[in-house]
Amino acid sequence: MSLDALKSRIAERVEARADLLDGLSRRIHARPELAFAERYAAGSLVEALRAEGASVTAPAGGLDTAFAAEAGSGGALVAILAEYDSLPVVGHAGGHNLIAQMHESIAAGESTLLSSLVNADLTRLTAEVLEEAAEAGDPGARRIYEQALALLGQAIANQVTVLNPAHLILGGGVLRHSPRMHEQIVERVGQLASWVSRQDLKVSRAALGDDSGLIGAALLAADR
Repeated sequence: MSLDALKSRIAERVEARADLLDGLSRRIHARPELAFAERYAAGSLVEALRAEGASVTAPAGGLDTAFAAEAGSGGALVAILAEYDSLPVVGHAGGHNLIAQMHESIAAGESTLLSSLVNADLTRLTAEVLEEAAEAGDPGARRIYEQALALLGQAIANQVTVLNPAHLILGGGVLRHSPRMHEQIVERVGQLASWVSRQDLKVSRAALGDDSGLIGAALLAADR
């Protein structure tokens, strides 16, 4: 089977379960849990995977909220590693959660520019599109953008104050593809972090971009 055929097959399987996956995502998003305490999220994911016929071991790896699921046989082995914990105060703050909020804003009729920027193809919504719409004055996009900026800026400033690092490296898909948000986060760290912690602080973009986690995991495995 060709790569394009495999991609099409995966897309079809995901689309067939769109309502299930969307509902699962929204329930987990509505009940943010901190690291090692994600009991609702883990339980919901285990239940959904078992309903799809996967063999699930829970708990796993010595962690109460970890699990391992296996499905299928033969052929290539594909491993999917997932995180489902949230951040203190901020909650779930990844790009996919911003996209979920954009969907809700469009459905409620609050945002018109968001939809037009992607020609009504909501699968093309990204943090980059959110920033463009927000800067153009779209009310829904502006609300989502400003809330994300405020929470993320405060959370990073708090970490700088507590840890007093010499070097702050900002990465992740949201900031990588939202240059203006990156600039404003740096400004807010300068405003909100303690005077002592920000005096000699060096701030840089993650040089490896979206591949930072993947490369880090590979290096860690190689060291062991």
